[in-house]
Amino acid sequence: MDKNKKAYGNLLKSIRKYKGISAELLARGMCDKSMINRIESGQRRIGFFSRRRLMSRLGISLALFTEYLQYDEYEVYSKQREIIYAFENEDTQNIEPVLIEYEKKSRKIKLVCNLHYL
Repeated sequence: MDKNKKAYGNLLKSIRKYKGISAELLARGMCDKSMINRIESGQRRIGFFSRRRLMSRLGISLALFTEYLQYDEYEVYSKQREIIYAFENEDTQNIEPVLIEYEKKSRKIKLVCNLHYL
């Protein structure tokens, strides 16, 4: 079992229980209760954006759990920032290679390339 998955799962479970929120309520509209149970037990790895969404639902700031961003996920996040920067600066010449690299890195860690997260 991946130590990072277990650490995040323990953190999620302890915050959820401390706040008195059921796994079913936390999962509502995002996944099912059994998925939350698998995440908390370390059996299921979820991506950065899903972790951020779950923590947000628990009222936890992104700054308080950034140590759970794994390096491969950080690379994807960095590419997203580059894409946003290119769009903001109308740098259309450099955006295509960054998009290609983003897609490669996303596939490598088996994340769906969802541009709506940008």
